[in-house]
Amino acid sequence: MLSVLEVSELLNVSSRRVRALIADGRIPAQLIGKTWAIRNEDIALLPQNRPSGRPLTAVNALNELASTSTPLPDIATMSSRYRQRASSLRLNVTQLQEAVRDAQLRLGGWDAAAYFDNKTLPRKLDDPVVAYISHAHRDKWIERHHATPQASGNLVLLTVSAPQFEKAFSVSQFLAPPRLSAVDVTEYGGERGYASAKRLWKLKGVAP
Repeated sequence: MLSVLEVSELLNVSSRRVRALIADGRIPAQLIGKTWAIRNEDIALLPQNRPSGRPLTAVNALNELASTSTPLPDIATMSSRYRQRASSLRLNVTQLQEAVRDAQLRLGGWDAAAYFDNKTLPRKLDDPVVAYISHAHRDKWIERHHATPQASGNLVLLTVSAPQFEKAFSVSQFLAPPRLSAVDVTEYGGERGYASAKRLWKLKGVAP
């Protein structure tokens, strides 16, 4: 169960906004004493970590991230600019290490960052794994690995249309390109990922 404050941090909105959503019935919640309690599964499918600002469309975001001539955007707003690059689903996977070795995934986030940039620290234990998948394979992957929606799950699964996936992730069979990983670490690592994001943005990347 999550508190109002925890939900507000996940959704990047104020606690007052969360209480308003509860009052409107848009977020199911149970009042325990004087405190609202919200189930993980009731917010797992809601948009999370949505900063302000108008983002690029998925196609334009991926095209811009694939271009070597795109200048480095403001790091603090990078995740806002590119947040529609893929649809996000937070999941919990029991056999995570086995699941992320699936050939249909491309690892992003801290895992890819540490591969491309030897100055990047490894992912912390409480950081989610970030991985990309084609929309054509997502549902079967979720079923095969018994992944369940959970707001604090250990995997962020980012889904891209099949044509865009083939275009953006054809270089490597395992990892997302450095610029996509740069966006990942700013979105899911905050200020801790800013220095890594700047270095990753300059790399072309080498397929493992």
